[in-house]
Amino acid sequence: MKAVKSLFVCLICATAAYGQKVEVAGQLNSGLAKFGGESAASTTTMHSLGANRFFTLNPYGSRFASSYGMSVQVQRVTRANFLLGAQAGAEVLRNRVHIDGVYVYGPVYSSFIEYREASGKTILRNDFINLYPYFGYRVKAGAVDLDFNVGPELGIGLKSGVKGEATAADGAVYTANFERSDPETDIRARVGVTAYCRHVGLSASYAHGITNYLRGYDGSNPEVYARVFRLGLLYRL
Repeated sequence: MKAVKSLFVCLICATAAYGQKVEVAGQLNSGLAKFGGESAASTTTMHSLGANRFFTLNPYGSRFASSYGMSVQVQRVTRANFLLGAQAGAEVLRNRVHIDGVYVYGPVYSSFIEYREASGKTILRNDFINLYPYFGYRVKAGAVDLDFNVGPELGIGLKSGVKGEATAADGAVYTANFERSDPETDIRARVGVTAYCRHVGLSASYAHGITNYLRGYDGSNPEVYARVFRLGLLYRL
């Protein structure tokens, strides 16, 4: 967070030095997130760890789940309507994968594993601090300021967890619920647009992850990357 604070201070100082306009805004956003790449799964299975404990084989879902966050941004607007800004905030990204079966151990002390058809879902949740330095251009349309922006986004992983539930044909319910000890630092390419009318703004953006979450795994070069769509409501001071 020191880097973010320093970046904001530099923007304000540069604006003051050149007599250009500085804008500060707060944002609440919601959206949809999923994983892309050849190893992202729309359907997977749950497996027993024994003692009524289960895990989801592939929690990197290619199905969308709702996500949400909040941020603050500072941007400099030049006389020629070019933008230089930075945004920092906290965000929860979630993705979904469908469960179509469960592998269950047999009686105690047995090595037999039974497959049972089941239906359910697993949600993988990743909590991030996001840093987004960007540049862009403002188009004036009457009373509306239309800002286009692009830049690299850095998601610093805070924590990660998996929660899943599946129900078999006989009514048996199987759950997976555990924290992951290796939250990712995710680099994404991001593009967005914001429309301001006086103090209120509406934003839409897309972030395309370039960090492979499975880069440390052996065998067949597995690949999954974050895909994030956001809609936001801003208040400009």
